[in-house]
Amino acid sequence: MASSDTDALRVFISYSHADEWLKDELIKHFSALKRGGFIDVWHDRMIPPGGLLHDEIDARINDSQIFLFMISNDFIGSDYCFEKEYLEAVKRRDAGEAEIIPIIVRDCDWDVGNLKKFNALPPDATPVTRGAGSRTDAQQRDAAWLEVIKGIKTVITALKKKLQAPELTTAYLSSLYQIDFIRHNNLHVFDEKLVAIDPNVYVEANNEQVTTFDRLIEVCRTEKAVLITGTDRSGKTVAAKVIQERLSDLGSHAS
Repeated sequence: MASSDTDALRVFISYSHADEWLKDELIKHFSALKRGGFIDVWHDRMIPPGGLLHDEIDARINDSQIFLFMISNDFIGSDYCFEKEYLEAVKRRDAGEAEIIPIIVRDCDWDVGNLKKFNALPPDATPVTRGAGSRTDAQQRDAAWLEVIKGIKTVITALKKKLQAPELTTAYLSSLYQIDFIRHNNLHVFDEKLVAIDPNVYVEANNEQVTTFDRLIEVCRTEKAVLITGTDRSGKTVAAKVIQERLSDLGSHAS
């Protein structure tokens, strides 16, 4: 596996503050994944002084790709952890925007809110602290945390594959701009790239008039989705082809 900070997956850790010591242990076991640039981990203790708690958490919930829920009686009993963070994450998971992984840290009844429909870690939902419940038993929990890391790596690999931009074949690119005029005997193929010019597009998201493909590509890479509308024969299809080709060259997904 190889990665970089620019494509690190955003990980949200949800936990009860009663389990903060276990959250800190988990983060230590993330050292290799973080050093390799595979994940960007966030939790509520990273909110800076003066930061708006709910706004910061909401922004991370809406942006994260992997949700780790550290399950214990205290987590289940926390209205905020369960009713806010977990249920909002479920909505994102149902929309295909994120993955949810319960991590059982202490023995508890976690058959609530459809939590048990998600395959939990460690394997067989054996709590991390079983047989090593004292804070001084950190080394005895290493094997359990390693199983957690192995499971998370599997999810990371699957997500990376899902998010990887498809390679455009040489044959596809060579015919991307070609149009067959089957109704005209003298014109068989026309190269649309010959008529491609810089766009004149108004971007409603930031009230900007975009007049170069370079800037339009930047917008497309920033936004999750871009909808281009225009009148008939205004150049939407050609613009879409230029965008696809340029994004492919940059290694970004275009669909």
